Amino acid sequence: MSINYNLSVSTSRPWTLFKLLFKWKGSIWKSIIVELIVWLLLFYILNFIYRFALGDVGKIRFEKAIAYCDDALTYIPLSFMLGFFVTAVLNRWLSMYGMIGFVDNLALKTSVYIRGLSEEAVMYRRTIIRYSVLSQVMYFRDISMRVRRRFPTVDSVVEAGFLLTREKEVWESQKFKYGKNWMFMQWALTLIYEARQRGYIESDYYQCQLSEDVAAFRSNLAKLVMYDMVPIPQVYPQLICMAVHTFFLLSVVAEQFVVPERASPKQVDIYFPLNGVLQFIFYMGWMKIAEVMLNPFGEDDDDFETNRLIDRNLAVGMDAAVHSYATCPTLSKDIWNEKMSPLYSEDAAKLPNNQLRESVSHVILRPTRMKFMTDVEENGVEQPLLKESIRKLSNYLGAKNSQKVAAAGAAKAVASSTGNLNIRDRIIEPPKKTSNSIANVTELARSDSHSSDGSFQEDFHPYNRLRPNPRDVRKGSTTIAKEHPCVSITIQEEDEDNTSNISQK
Repeated sequence: MSINYNLSVSTSRPWTLFKLLFKWKGSIWKSIIVELIVWLLLFYILNFIYRFALGDVGKIRFEKAIAYCDDALTYIPLSFMLGFFVTAVLNRWLSMYGMIGFVDNLALKTSVYIRGLSEEAVMYRRTIIRYSVLSQVMYFRDISMRVRRRFPTVDSVVEAGFLLTREKEVWESQKFKYGKNWMFMQWALTLIYEARQRGYIESDYYQCQLSEDVAAFRSNLAKLVMYDMVPIPQVYPQLICMAVHTFFLLSVVAEQFVVPERASPKQVDIYFPLNGVLQFIFYMGWMKIAEVMLNPFGEDDDDFETNRLIDRNLAVGMDAAVHSYATCPTLSKDIWNEKMSPLYSEDAAKLPNNQLRESVSHVILRPTRMKFMTDVEENGVEQPLLKESIRKLSNYLGAKNSQKVAAAGAAKAVASSTGNLNIRDRIIEPPKKTSNSIANVTELARSDSHSSDGSFQEDFHPYNRLRPNPRDVRKGSTTIAKEHPCVSITIQEEDEDNTSNISQK
């Protein structure tokens, strides 16, 4: 049975959890008492042999075995293994409890959606509830030992009233390979359809609601059966069991007290392995937690109360579908019609009563943070501010670039006057051939612009660096562009006497 201790821990006190240590049913003491007694017996047997039966040579060898076993304990990652195993088992246990099946929703909807006080209407409501609980009984007989002991045969189910004799004959007449417990839910769905056809259910929507609840109830029962048929892989609990028991088999030797040749104030022979016992309680108890939750449909103290659940579902279902049908009281004014003032007892009024409210509902912002802004992008950056920043940056970089262009133009002018042809110039694309052209140059960027003082002014654009200076392209002059691996340069010159073509790769 499930051990309910919630009342004992309803209020946190320094001694709250200590009260649980003195409980026996479902306790850690009941789970590990047998293993702990066996471990202590083995410990004292080896202790007696070491102290009184072995000679000097035997004691030396035994002390080496103690050191070896103590070192071997560090190679077993017991905490790591137990932590993962218990987590997996606990999640499985919680999922199974969520599917155990309470008939309350189905019973309430059955009593409301199937209307009528006639004998036939009452029979529809009662039979749908009975078939639902009967399906739970038949499923639990296959996965729960407690229910199996209560209903060892199908005849016992008939004798208990869950199944009628003629229904048993129909059920047994059907031969299926993979079980037939689902037939009872099929019968319930058929009755819902018939009730709709006879007018006891007023709309198709109500019929769908009842059918969905019956299907959900059956689906949870089927999932429990699947959990039972496919447990956690056997190798996992085998590994945990072997690791824990091997650990404490080594600790029986490792916890032995080595008698020193000379008395040492740091070593005290207390004749009782206190550290070993505490370690045994913690680790063995940890494994027992997973062992209890591994199959909650067993007969442990904390396993699911399946028999009580069946009795409850039958009682609640019949009460909701039959006895409490059409018992809703008439509408009347409540005591808070004019003034809302709930009452408290004297003891309850003394308890602290903190009002529930939202965490930032009382925060008042400063007026400076209440300004509204428009045209805000998704990333939270205001567009006008962003545009202004880009404009200022462009002007700054454009001014810097203009200074560099002016300096380069002055250097080229000096180089041309001195006849130096190895000057840095701009990259020029091959010009289109036209008649009577002085110098045709295809620009890579936009058209040139000149400042008011006649100096060359460049826009803030990376391709503007590739344009030639227009003043360098004039009649009677030759401009040699900087060698570039990707650009071919061709300059066509026309003099009065002859025409020459200069090309460079």
